[in-house]
Amino acid sequence: MTNPTPPSGTTPAVPAGLRPAARLAGLTPYVPPPRDGESLLLLDANEGAPDADAMAAALGSISPEVLRRYPDAAALERELAAGLSIDRARVVVTNGGDDAIDRVCRSVVEPGRNAVLHTPTFEMIGRSVRLAGGEVRSVPWLGGSFPLGEYLEKIDTATALAALVTPNNPTGGAIAGDALVAVAERAAACGALVMVDLAYIEFADQDPTPRLLALENVVMIRTFSKAFGLAGLRVGYAIAPPAVAPWLRTVGGPYPVSTDSLSL
Repeated sequence: MTNPTPPSGTTPAVPAGLRPAARLAGLTPYVPPPRDGESLLLLDANEGAPDADAMAAALGSISPEVLRRYPDAAALERELAAGLSIDRARVVVTNGGDDAIDRVCRSVVEPGRNAVLHTPTFEMIGRSVRLAGGEVRSVPWLGGSFPLGEYLEKIDTATALAALVTPNNPTGGAIAGDALVAVAERAAACGALVMVDLAYIEFADQDPTPRLLALENVVMIRTFSKAFGLAGLRVGYAIAPPAVAPWLRTVGGPYPVSTDSLSL
């Protein structure tokens, strides 16, 4: 899903004496797959077909007065929080799920600490861990039941983050609620945060959100890009414990989502 060279196809020479931060070593820019401009559905990107009429009507209803002002995600955060019966402060609207993941990583990962991932998994998690200066510890999970025992063994006092994706991207494997709780308990004993990426949870048989809401070291990631077919709006959100949500706001930009996206 990435291209090892810039879009131009060439790698520019670095001026003498200029060097990037060590955390960029081995990483290259993320480059989306090429598009032919004709395909209705891009399955590799999980883009659903939009309701064209409804979208056109919604776009036409946006006032220019709204667009000239800086965006405010408070109303959407209140609405999402109400649906979950939690305080609005626990919901942090982000620029897609990617932004939420990056914020979680930058909040707790640093040089000398590690993050435990299962592989394969969503590519941006490992990248965000490395860009935060952390070490990636991987547990293979290509099929079958989630390897809970092996995963728990990787978590220790040097672990800053345990990252889980369910249903998993790209395999579709689901992690049982009991396993998620077991990871959270092990992580809590080691002083680590748990991030559960639920980008595809609308396609799962069960949603672990109610159980995870009660845990004080679990952040959940949600998005409107997948099941709702709104990838172009770039609206995601994190559901975080009260003590952790301020960290996510601190490391993020002041206006991560555009006014037009919020208005829709």
